[in-house]
Amino acid sequence: MCLPGQPPARPAVPVPVSAADAVAMAHAGLAYLANANMASVPAAAQADCLRGLERMESLHTAARAGTLAAFMAGGGHEDDGQGSAGAWLRWQTRITKGAAAG
Repeated sequence: MCLPGQPPARPAVPVPVSAADAVAMAHAGLAYLANANMASVPAAAQADCLRGLERMESLHTAARAGTLAAFMAGGGHEDDGQGSAGAWLRWQTRITKGAAAG
C-alpha cells in the first residue's frame, strides 16, 4: 500500500479478463499514483512504490514487445492502410520516428 488512510488490502487482487481490461486496470493504477500526493507519504512507502514501479516498467517493456511482435506478424498495421508498424505507431500514438523505430 502506498498511501496512509487507504482501506485494508483486498483479500484477492482483481484479475483482468481481457487484454483491454488489463490495459484499463494498469492505466487506472498509474493514474492514481500520478495524481497522489506522494510528498505526504512516508519514505518507506515511497520506496515501496518506486520498487514496484520499476518492476512494472520491465513488465511493460515485455508486454509492449510481445504485443508489437504479434501486431507486426499479423500485419495489423495494414488494416489501417499503413505500410509498416512504425508508420502505424507514429500515426496512432503520435510518437517520434526514432521512438517508433526503437
